[in-house]
Amino acid sequence: MFPKYKRLYFFTGKGGVGKTSFALALTKFLQKEGVNVAYFNFDQTQPKKLISLLKVPTINQTTEESAAIYIQNKLGSKTIANWILKTTFFKSLLNITPSIGYMISLGHIINRLEEDPSLTIVIDAPASGHTLSLFNSTHNFREMFKVGPLVEDIHKMHNFLEKSENIKVCILCLPNIMNVQEALELKKGLSSLKLFEGNLILNELLAGLNHNELEALPNFLREKISIEQNLKKQYEKDFTEVVPFLSSTDYADIVTSLINMMRTIA
Repeated sequence: MFPKYKRLYFFTGKGGVGKTSFALALTKFLQKEGVNVAYFNFDQTQPKKLISLLKVPTINQTTEESAAIYIQNKLGSKTIANWILKTTFFKSLLNITPSIGYMISLGHIINRLEEDPSLTIVIDAPASGHTLSLFNSTHNFREMFKVGPLVEDIHKMHNFLEKSENIKVCILCLPNIMNVQEALELKKGLSSLKLFEGNLILNELLAGLNHNELEALPNFLREKISIEQNLKKQYEKDFTEVVPFLSSTDYADIVTSLINMMRTIA
């Protein structure tokens, strides 16, 4: 029998589509459901004031900290690990290929989940390209090295990610053609890795207002709604969820409103 909720949730998509808002809202929803849950942001650009205001449980661990722990565990020496981290080569490697750092961080996240079966983690993932690079890198490194400790760790990661009861990846997009097409490309790219399927969520849809509300809108907004309606109809089979536009300008209000919509997403 599968658990009621997943162990790991990913929110990804193009920048500005609502990843952070949804990740925070789902974390709060699961917390209210009595789940032992934590929010994690790969980029470490957490909205600290909002997290504090909403009392969102978080995991705070930078990519560098994850790398230090990983190298220390493999070499059995904190001193050598710290020395490697300070080298120009290693710093350049993390800057040039951030997916390596993300992969190490993801490995730590999965280790935490395996060590604590009660824990669920919600990841506020990097934008589309970085997310695809992250999961691609696990395949690339496995092919490059074939055998060894790193490859063994990647196999452990894949074993976790391949189980549908463990993970749900939510790809957010806004109601315009370029956004939707990019989200579909990401879904296709992730699907090709044969680890899991992405779920497409259409966010901030203005369409859905009644006739009287539409008549009160200026022409340019009515035109926008017409375009959104056609887009929704064209790609309806691709969306697992459609979330309406929230008119509040207060970030905390938006996240709070989203919490009530998370039951179907979780």
